Amino acid sequence: MAEETPARGLVLPGTFLLAVRNADIDSVRRMLDDGFDRIDYADPATGMTALHIAAALNARQIVQLLIATGKCNIAARDKQGRTAATLAIEVADNPALGRYLYALLAQQNPTAEPVGSKGQNTRRQGNG
Repeated sequence: MAEETPARGLVLPGTFLLAVRNADIDSVRRMLDDGFDRIDYADPATGMTALHIAAALNARQIVQLLIATGKCNIAARDKQGRTAATLAIEVADNPALGRYLYALLAQQNPTAEPVGSKGQNTRRQGNG
């Protein structure tokens, strides 16, 4: 008798977030390939989703994998009000990744304004 494989999609969200935190792209890819679809699950303590975590860690390949699912809410905010784009800039110190995520955010929500961790608008205002 052939060995049965586990049912698809039985990955716990915390396990998925741990793989992202560990920047374990192979595990993240495998879980997504196996049907994990709770991409926007937020850590109860921080409110951070997998996209937040990957952006903060500057894990660009994981960010790309998550975006490619088409299931990421790029506008999601953690408990401190930060988007993944904000974390890419403020934590990972990667303005290019932040701009990329802000551009995707604008496509997803054309009226969205970039907001920093203190809730302030991050677009520079002209001096008259």
